[in-house]
Amino acid sequence: MLVAFAAVLAGTGACQRTGARETKTPGAPDRAGEAASTSISRVTADQVRQWMHEGRPLAILDSRSASAWAGGTTKAVGAIRVPPDDVDTHLEDIPRDRTIVAYCT
Repeated sequence: MLVAFAAVLAGTGACQRTGARETKTPGAPDRAGEAASTSISRVTADQVRQWMHEGRPLAILDSRSASAWAGGTTKAVGAIRVPPDDVDTHLEDIPRDRTIVAYCT
């Protein structure tokens, strides 16, 4: 599963990070009960549009700060609001069966 969300878990400065990295989540079961790998990478809006066009199951997380979210004129339809300083209270809202794409400012 591609996870562009893990940076949000690292804290409020996560949106400023660059680059990509690969990680393994020890013991995390996949659908077959085997350990699943988690890749974390930066993706472009064009890549996300392509995935949507292909019908790839996605979970879109809006992780903008409260002020950026309130002042924003555009909001992704169906996005799950997960403020970067309040991730712990929203963990149950995040699907685990699809690619997770988080965006912020």
